[in-house]
This record gives sequence, C-alpha cells and structure tokens, in this order.
Amino acid sequence: SGSVFVKPALGGFFKLGSIDDNLSPSLEDHIRKLRRGFIWTLDGGVMISKSDYIGATFSRINKSGSFSNTIFFPGGGSNSFSIDNSETIQYIGLHYGNMQSLGPKRNAFWHTRAGLGLFNYESNFSGNFGQDLNYKESNFGFQLGTGVEVRLGSGINWVADIDLLTGNVKVENEKENLSQIRTSTGLLFRF
Repeated sequence: SGSVFVKPALGGFFKLGSIDDNLSPSLEDHIRKLRRGFIWTLDGGVMISKSDYIGATFSRINKSGSFSNTIFFPGGGSNSFSIDNSETIQYIGLHYGNMQSLGPKRNAFWHTRAGLGLFNYESNFSGNFGQDLNYKESNFGFQLGTGVEVRLGSGINWVADIDLLTGNVKVENEKENLSQIRTSTGLLFRF
C-alpha cells in the first residue's frame, strides 16, 4: 500500500581499510575510534512496480577526538602538543531496489538495492601547533544493501538493513578509504 515511502533510520558503521603501521600509539588509537560509531540515514523513494523501486539515500557520520604528537628537533629537544580532529563523511546517492514477499499475506519482505552516489569528506585539525588545517574532498561511491521489512500497521513498517558503501577520496596525494559497512534500523512510512 502506497507508492511513495520515507525511511529515517539509526545505526552503526565500521570503516574498512587498513591503518598505517608507522603511526604513533596516540594517533593510531584516535584513528581506531574514528572507524566506528553511530550513523543516521534518511531514505525515500517511489515504487515503480509491485516489487521494484527507485530510491535516494542520505547519511552522515560525525566523529571527533584528539591525539598528541611530539616533534623531535635535530641536536636534541622536543615539543609535544595536542591536536583536536573532527571528521565528517556524507553519502548522497540514488539506488534501484527490489523487494520480495516472505509469505502469502505480504506482511514481510526481503529487499535488495544497489546504486551510485557521492561521498563528501571533511577533516579539520586544530591545536596549539599554529595554523589550523581543513581538508574537503568529494568523489563517487557505490552502495549495495539488503534487509527485511515487516508491516506494523497501515502504512508503517519496521526495517532492518545492512549496507556496504565503497569509495575513497584523495587528501594531499594520499588515498582516504571511506568504504564502510553499516547496519541500521528504522520505521518506513508508505503514502
């Protein structure tokens, strides 16, 4: 029932990719904390047949923390300072999806989706080391997902999803892997 749908959801994410072996313990710990956390998403779309749909998705990750760094000077001496870092990853995309009923009453469905989108990445560094650093980059990404949808009432369904988002951006000639696995749950409203 209803050809248009909206789905707000909350969940968790885990960034894929390796961590550089040559990092200080403080920086490595900070990067590990940036790799996982909570995520919120907003999906919407329109049914184009009884089982097929075209949708759009928006998700945003905000993480922040701090780490310490030490500079050693030639001839001896050093200077230690704390660096605050915030990271934002947004994904905006379009996808095609298909849903299959899990029973004759059509109260539960299994769905799959795939699509293309755009990653927007921003990372800010500040502290007592002088000039603040700010990096903003964008690049295309890909989404592949699956999940279940269970009818709760007229026009309201509960949804649980798992998605793989792949993509990267270049920050100062270094590749920043934005690929992530995310799980989410929310309510889907059909109109």
